[in-house]
Amino acid sequence: MNKIIFDKYLEENIEQYIPLDLRMRPIVKNIPAPEHGMIIIERDNESRDFTEIFKQFCFQSLYIKKEVIHALQ
Repeated sequence: MNKIIFDKYLEENIEQYIPLDLRMRPIVKNIPAPEHGMIIIERDNESRDFTEIFKQFCFQSLYIKKEVIHALQ
């Protein structure tokens, strides 16, 4: 139903919405995409190494275990 109404409205007002001098955009050559993308991430002085981050992740993920929750209760 929406398409029928849209088509009828566009047909009645075609001069207002579509100019007569339509032009195609210039054809742009397709540049192949790289197989692997890379970005450079700069580390600041406050960054921790992987082992510290992993250690904290493991410690925090213990809080989802049923046994740990019962022990804390």
